Amino acid sequence: MDNSPRHMTTPGGQVIAGESDLLPRLYADEELVALLGRLTGQAVAPVPDPVERRVLSILHQEGDTHGGRTDDHPYALALFLEAPSSPEDGGLLEYAPGPPGLDTLGTSAAATRPEAALPHRSPAGA
Repeated sequence: MDNSPRHMTTPGGQVIAGESDLLPRLYADEELVALLGRLTGQAVAPVPDPVERRVLSILHQEGDTHGGRTDDHPYALALFLEAPSSPEDGGLLEYAPGPPGLDTLGTSAAATRPEAALPHRSPAGA
């Protein structure tokens, strides 16, 4: 998106498919796809473009950022593998539900949640 800072490494989907066994398996996991379908109430389909199918954003150091952007796809699954323990230290995901537009980011129409504050639910019986 124009004028939105981006300081990160982003290998494309074709690189991820060639270098990782785990991420393509996760993407194709039938139980995960079924769960996402139940959560959204709609059929979940793979992204047809192999470059966009899997995206990995690697922020290496303090000050790195993904920047603001809008997506063409109705849903996205974002997984944080590592994040600061305090929201004051970064690691925030800001999102604006509904029609995409960067003008809503940073306003009360957007939601910002630290990854660490997201509820963790143990599997039933665990």
